[in-house]
Amino acid sequence: MDWFMPPDVVALTRQPIQQPALPGSFRVLPDVDPALPGPQKIAFAEWRTAQNGSVEVLWGNGFTGVRLVLHRTGDNLEGSAATFSDAPGGVYNASVRGTSVSCEQASASMGVSTKRAAQK
Repeated sequence: MDWFMPPDVVALTRQPIQQPALPGSFRVLPDVDPALPGPQKIAFAEWRTAQNGSVEVLWGNGFTGVRLVLHRTGDNLEGSAATFSDAPGGVYNASVRGTSVSCEQASASMGVSTKRAAQK
């Protein structure tokens, strides 16, 4: 089964989500499904800081997706990812690591201009 996974480079913005799946969440970019024609937003592309200081990222299309729980380790974020699906089957887990990149690197990877990325 194919799992809906986030891209290699994402931007954790400070733009609040109007109807978040996780209360107090902010927008993750890019927030479109690359598998669909045209710029179609996905159901969940959001992040928030949890009470214990961890960062939770939710990325999914409403049917499948992944939830990341990350903890700060120096200048990086490390933690775990667990897939979810509305279909029966196993949950897959993986270790994940987030590294800070410059706005220029992130914009180039996401196909967004630096000026536009800064506005979001």
